[in-house]
Amino acid sequence: MKVWVITVNYGVTAPTEKLIQSIENLKSYENIRIFIADNNSTDESQKNIKKIIKDSKLNIEAKFFEKNYFYWPAAKKIFDKYINEFNEPPDWTIVCNNDIIFNDNNFFDNLSTI
Repeated sequence: MKVWVITVNYGVTAPTEKLIQSIENLKSYENIRIFIADNNSTDESQKNIKKIIKDSKLNIEAKFFEKNYFYWPAAKKIFDKYINEFNEPPDWTIVCNNDIIFNDNNFFDNLSTI
């Protein structure tokens, strides 16, 4: 099962880092790709997100937007970019705030049974 998690960052990157850490702590994350849309990107947010990606064992990509596209338009830009790039949709796409924490260790395993 392939899962994409798309999240939108705006300003402070600490919530995005906690989201990534919560997914890293799950039992199954091998088939998860994470995409971060960084709205109104700054040098600091780019530096922090690049460090999050470098330090993570997850498959993460980020797109840095100079302006604020707001939540859904930024998420759609990410989805459109990668759906065209990979030419194959995932089984699940989760669009979530960056302040979401995955606490259920079996969340993605349970998702695969649906």
